[in-house]
Amino acid sequence: MKSILTIYFSVTEDSFGNIKKMRIRYSLKYGQTGLFMRIFGGKNYSQKFDIMISKDYPKIYEFLGLDYKRWLKGFETLEEIFVFISESPYFNWRMFQLVELNHINRERNEKRASYTSFLEWMEENVADEDHEFEFHRNDSKYYRQIDEFFPEANLSDEIARIDYEISRKKYAKTIFNGKVVMDVFGLKGSELGKAMEGFRGWMEDNGMGDLEEAYLTWGRDTIIANFSMFLDVVSEKEGT
Repeated sequence: MKSILTIYFSVTEDSFGNIKKMRIRYSLKYGQTGLFMRIFGGKNYSQKFDIMISKDYPKIYEFLGLDYKRWLKGFETLEEIFVFISESPYFNWRMFQLVELNHINRERNEKRASYTSFLEWMEENVADEDHEFEFHRNDSKYYRQIDEFFPEANLSDEIARIDYEISRKKYAKTIFNGKVVMDVFGLKGSELGKAMEGFRGWMEDNGMGDLEEAYLTWGRDTIIANFSMFLDVVSEKEGT
């Protein structure tokens, strides 16, 4: 029965808009550890970070418009869970329709008897305008709403920290990258890719830690010198 609630929160997780000025996207996720915000940043929003919003379950349920005391009583039937979920002011029955899901979730959920029952129950009981909360995906009001309701999460500070980390990683990649290696050493194509990957492993094997941290600490000239040393080591091994 718990899976229905998990489905509910995960389906709506990408509906809290963008913080465009910080070059990140964010969503809310709910799980056994509490309510947290998932941040997506970097190139094509490929980097992922989590901020814990709250572990205060009564407060979380209040924020989501759900009755925590009712939740504590437990549920005897699936229908009781369906009713419970639909009472949230953020409920939107259309978001659960298979056509609204991505390919992975659609294939997975259409095989679940409980999800099929949920779809049938919604069609019969809540397929109306009163249960169609409309999320504005590019509206910052959701961020403000979260921040005001959970001030203890220090969202502004946490997001600023994440934005700094993203910018720091981006800067590190400008110090040393494939183009730098091509210009200095003349490597190209698969040879370049193999060398870059090997260098990363060589640095780690020699206890030099995270590459991006090394780039920032040592600077380009020192990294190039280490890369040259790595190529010498590889050349010696291949010659033996």
